[in-house]
Amino acid sequence: MPDDPVLAAEAAVLRSRLELSCGRWQAALDALPAPGAADEPWPAQRLALTRAVVELARGDHRAAVAAVHDVPADGPAPLITLAGAHLVAGRPDRVRQLLDRAGGSADLSLPDRVALQLVRAHAAVLADDRTTARQLLVDALDAARPERLRRPFTDAGPWLRHLLGGIDGATTAPARGAWLAARGGAALRGPVHSLSSREREVLGCVQRMMTADEIADELRLSVNTVKTHLRSVYRKLGVSRRRDAVERARELHVL
Repeated sequence: MPDDPVLAAEAAVLRSRLELSCGRWQAALDALPAPGAADEPWPAQRLALTRAVVELARGDHRAAVAAVHDVPADGPAPLITLAGAHLVAGRPDRVRQLLDRAGGSADLSLPDRVALQLVRAHAAVLADDRTTARQLLVDALDAARPERLRRPFTDAGPWLRHLLGGIDGATTAPARGAWLAARGGAALRGPVHSLSSREREVLGCVQRMMTADEIADELRLSVNTVKTHLRSVYRKLGVSRRRDAVERARELHVL
């Protein structure tokens, strides 16, 4: 049934996610039809949400927001995806509004609930509240374990690995086991997505204690571009501060 829009959308989503799992962001985007190509609401929403996930993975929150706004989206999933994009953009008030709307939806599914908890955990990480972030992560893992849900965790980003690495104690051992089970038993490694050459250069300047203005002069970039690269580095390394980025990069032998 090659003309079936649902099957065509699912095939495109699968190809895109396979490319994304290998860190090939452009190929992941190219695997998806152009925005507006799908006429029916459900395939259009599936494709838009997948596009948003890819855009977030490569650090473009504006494109992620645009992807979701390009289609008439129903239910909590688009709201949660938008919240993740606004979180990366540094808009915590908007994130709270979107998550409150999503959490109050009668259509909130188990994957949606888990994804919502993970966005809240990421927000806590960025607010430097690791205690709250870890509890939210444990709650998400406990909820996901019975159905062995994987996608919300693989979509969450490398910050999740870094946060889990700091969870200790017998009370959180089941959460660690649930994460490893969801990942097929794979060991925790470095960031899901490698740093680009430019991001490495910016991080090297951060290691030398240079300001954003000094980095811009050194690399002949605008200050806004430097800040964009820094946000992407923080996201990929699962940190929220310069010092933590340098320390994490050293642990992973990025620097």
